[in-house]
Amino acid sequence: METKITAAIVDDEQGNRENLLRMLGTYCPQIKISAICSSVTEARTVLPEAKPDILFLDEPTSGLDPLMQNRFVELVEEEKNKGKTIFLSSHIFEEVEKTCDRVGILRGGKLIRDITIDELRSSQMTTYQIGFSDVSDLRRFQRQYPDAHCAKNALQLTISIPDSQINPLIGALSQCSLRFLREEKHTLEEYFMQFYGGEEHV
Repeated sequence: METKITAAIVDDEQGNRENLLRMLGTYCPQIKISAICSSVTEARTVLPEAKPDILFLDEPTSGLDPLMQNRFVELVEEEKNKGKTIFLSSHIFEEVEKTCDRVGILRGGKLIRDITIDELRSSQMTTYQIGFSDVSDLRRFQRQYPDAHCAKNALQLTISIPDSQINPLIGALSQCSLRFLREEKHTLEEYFMQFYGGEEHV
C-alpha cells in the first residue's frame, strides 16, 4: 500500500507556486498537496485543518513587518514541534538561524553546501584584535599563529579562528601580557557570501 504524504505550499508568488506544483508532480507524485497559501496569515488559519506532513515555504516573510515576521517564526516552531518536515527558501539570514536545523546553500541551481546549524555555528570564524604590552609576547604569539596579521608600527595583531579553536587561543594568550582583546563574531551572511566570491571559494 502506497504511503500518503501531504504537503502545503506557502508562497505569495503564483508563478513560484505553479513551478513547485509541476516539479512535485514530476519528481514526487506520491506527495499530495493539501493546502496552498499565499501568506503567513493565511497559513496560520489553513494549516491546522490541512495537517500537511511537509511544508514548502518560499521567502514567506518577504514584505512583512517585524510583528508578522515574529509570528512566522512562531508558526514554524509550532509545526516543527508537531514533527513536520519544513523546507524554507530565504535570503533573510537571521530568519534561517532562528528556524532551521539544517542549511543548504545553492549556487547555479546546485547544492554546494549542506550543514547543520550546530555545525555551522561551530565552524563559523571569529576575529580577534589583540593588543600586547611588549614585543616579546607578540613575537612569541606570532610563532604559534603565523597567519595572524600584525598591525604596522603597533603591538597589535588580528587573528580569525573557528570557535572550536578558542581553548588553544586562550591558552596561548594566558602566557602574554595584554592591553586589550576585542572579539568580532562573523555572521551566517558572511559564511554564505564566501561561496559567491568566485570559483576558488566553492
